[in-house]
Parts: sequence; structure tokens; C-alpha cells
Amino acid sequence: MLLEEIGAAKERVNVGDRVQVWVSEVRHKSSKRDRPTLILAMDKNKIYSLWNSGPVANLEDFQNLDDQEWYTGTLTHKLQAGWFVSVPSPLATVEKLSRHGLVYLPECKGDAEIGSSVKVRVLGVDLEKGHLHLSMRTSPPLRGTEAKLALYRDLTDHWLEGRVKSFGTGGAYGASVEVRHPAAGTLVGILPKAQIDPTKQLVVDGKIQVRIWDVTDERLFLSMQEKVKEMPKEFLALVEDELGSASAVEMLEEGQKVEVRVKDAGKDGLELALCT
Repeated sequence: MLLEEIGAAKERVNVGDRVQVWVSEVRHKSSKRDRPTLILAMDKNKIYSLWNSGPVANLEDFQNLDDQEWYTGTLTHKLQAGWFVSVPSPLATVEKLSRHGLVYLPECKGDAEIGSSVKVRVLGVDLEKGHLHLSMRTSPPLRGTEAKLALYRDLTDHWLEGRVKSFGTGGAYGASVEVRHPAAGTLVGILPKAQIDPTKQLVVDGKIQVRIWDVTDERLFLSMQEKVKEMPKEFLALVEDELGSASAVEMLEEGQKVEVRVKDAGKDGLELALCT
């Protein structure tokens, strides 16, 4: 744990004293520590002042802005879903007005500290819900499964509870397992046969502990092994050939348009396969 304003704290407390603190930030990822790091403050007003950084601007001020224009804002809070940034109104002239917007986690960039200045683009506003949508990236915002996979990359080597959905018919593809990200929600990952714990018995709908092994642009790979080596490219190609329709169907969303090919035609109808 890290206590902000260390110098002032030493003048007010002694070793062993019980003190009341406020959680200013929870850092879930650190290059030096495996465990989350708590950033604490002994003054509630310091946290409060970050959220109330002056008069609030009208949300209408941010309508119809060029989404390629960059604005300088202040990072005020970090959540599992993303970062909150206070952005000055582009229409304010004399009085300094600002509005808080959310940078959804796939749109965050770097490891900025709370209170630091960051560059953001205004993606849009939702007047009905009162939301200001921001981005810190130059590329178009990620959507659907692509956005979910980007969030799962932050959990590489982390353990999650999974639910077995189906099994492969052979080869390197072992099972499909559904896992849940605290912000991105559920996603079906591939548990290769070589990464299944031989001491565990897997059943459909059974709960297992899996590690995030690797995340590609299209798939999430899982493992039940304690030590996992880097995934060879040859293995990726092998799994892609063996996945077929079984795994692809589980990643579809209602209303999504897909391409299929006819495998067989009989009196009972057509047998189709997804084009992957």
C-alpha cells in the first residue's frame, strides 16, 4: 500500500497508530508486484477535489465535435471499466468549465497517474444518460468481441473461474470454456488439450480454474497449467484448422450476419458450416 502525502503523515501519526484513510486508487497491474496496489489518502478532500474540479460544463458543449481533435484533460479516477477524465469545455471563454467523461478501458493508453494531464478525443455524448465518451487512442474505437479481447489482454497469466461449455472432437483443441472479466463480461476461450490438467475431470457446465494463456486478435486461449510457455505460431495455425464451427458459433451474437457453406443436402434439410 502507498500512502499519499507521506511527509505530512509522519508529522501526525506514529508507528502502530490506527488511522482512517480513503482509497484513492486501486492499481491492478504493476511491473514490480503481482498483487494489486492500494493508493491511499489521509485527506478525503483531496479525492473530492479531483471529482469536483470547478463549475460543471453543459454536456451540449461537447456535441458535434471533430472526433479527431485532441483535448487536454485531467485524469481523476481509475475504475475496472475505464478511466474518468475531466475535460475543459471547448466553448467556455471566461469561466473555466469542465465535464467528466469516461475513457472505456480498451481506449485507455499508457499508465498515467491520477491528477496528471492526458490527451483525449471526444467520441460522442449521450444526453439522455448524461455520458461523455472519450478515447486516448488514434484508431477507431473497438467494438464487440474485439473490445472484449483487448480487456482480457490485461489479465494475461491471471487465474479466473471458468465454465466448460463443450469439448473438441480431437487434435489440439481440447475444450471451450466460458470465463468472466470484471469489466468486459463473459467470453468463450479455447482450452487446448495439452493445457488441460490431467488430474482434473472436466464435465460440461463444470467449474474449473483457468489461466489466461494468450490473447490474439480473434481468440482467447486458456490453460490449467501453473507454468505456461509462450504459444508457438505453429500451434495457432493448427488450432485454427481444427476449431471448425463449434467454437465459432459460441462467439456469435444475435443479429450478426455470417457466411456459411453447404456441406450436405438431404431430405432432412441442409447441413451448413460457418466460414471462418
